[in-house]
Amino acid sequence: METFISQLLMELPAIRVDLFTSNAKPDRQIESFKPQDSLDSQVFELTLKKEGIVATAILEEGEFIVQKGSLARAEYIGRQNEKSYHWKHYNRLVEQGILVDQGKHKVFTQSYAFPSTSAAGAVCYGRSAAGPVAWKVKGTKQTYKDWEAEKLAQN
Repeated sequence: METFISQLLMELPAIRVDLFTSNAKPDRQIESFKPQDSLDSQVFELTLKKEGIVATAILEEGEFIVQKGSLARAEYIGRQNEKSYHWKHYNRLVEQGILVDQGKHKVFTQSYAFPSTSAAGAVCYGRSAAGPVAWKVKGTKQTYKDWEAEKLAQN
């Protein structure tokens, strides 16, 4: 039953069912975070070298949580219209003080749970992002997509 619930909590946010989640999260020190050999508890990293953007996130209890101190683009450069979910999300985080100016970037002032890897990637990149391939297991070239498939195959 615990495995079923764990998988359900991982998959529901992917289809935007975030009824059981609160987006603001307590800060965690990535250095002291010990990933377990499970579907959850893994550290991921997203980079955009030419912009100097580096963000880290953890998947914990079914939530994809971008960590405090992660960087995002200073301005949202993607499509900006009433139908643009990611643009609205970016602006909402700025209005809430979760994303604030820091030099030529914005920085996360607290850890924040996103409904998907793509939403997290889009906010950090300031444009649309293919989250499952943009986020990588920290210190490797393995994508979130490949990591997730590997973990699901193990169950």
